Amino acid sequence: MIPQLKKLGLSEVEIKVYETALMKDSATIAEIAVQAGVKRPTAYVAMGRLEELGLLVRTTKGKKSVFTVGSTERLRNLARKMRRKVIAAELALEELLPRLETLLGRASISAPHVNSYEGIAEVKSIIEDIAACPEPWYFFGSSEEAFNLLGVTGMEELFVDAYRLRRMAGQPKSYFITDEGFLRHPKFHTRLPHIREMRFFPKPIRMQSIFIAYGNKVAFLVMARPPHAIVIESKEIAEMAKAMYSILWESFK
Repeated sequence: MIPQLKKLGLSEVEIKVYETALMKDSATIAEIAVQAGVKRPTAYVAMGRLEELGLLVRTTKGKKSVFTVGSTERLRNLARKMRRKVIAAELALEELLPRLETLLGRASISAPHVNSYEGIAEVKSIIEDIAACPEPWYFFGSSEEAFNLLGVTGMEELFVDAYRLRRMAGQPKSYFITDEGFLRHPKFHTRLPHIREMRFFPKPIRMQSIFIAYGNKVAFLVMARPPHAIVIESKEIAEMAKAMYSILWESFK
């Protein structure tokens, strides 16, 4: 009986007091405390709660208060009450979860990581990082300026490593909005054309900065002497940059 009563929310002391009362027609607090083996103040508190639940009934006998066991229907009522509480708790949880998930989603947004780089070696390492990305990436800027800085030989060396990394990454598609610099170097624009789409500026531009969005990063390369770059790592910023790029891409049809 003890495990069942515990499931109804009764404490061990309350169960001892209740069992003792079951064995008597009526009894005072002192009598129940002695037989249950608990201190009188403890028994008083336990009997007060059992009385609130209707499991004990207080009556007056002379000048003394005596207790008798209430109807067993009270136990059914207690079980129903607990069941209603569980249902109410589940409904409250279902209402609360979407709000918690929203808050957790906000909490998961971390501050962007921003790194700056300088020098040809550093810029090449960024391009290799882009080539190794297994997701599509998006280029905007002057390819002619890149050739002017690195030269045909330097670009060829860079492309050999980049093509190798792209194959290892599964050859994701790349998108270019650029000038005709690539077209003047057939060796470059004819390699792996199936994984590349290109759209061109309507007229030549003089722009040393290149923008590339890839994975959860956005890179800004300045093809000056010496070249330098900034890479922002942020899922949210990268998603926004890609969305803006897609709008720009459509305008170059």
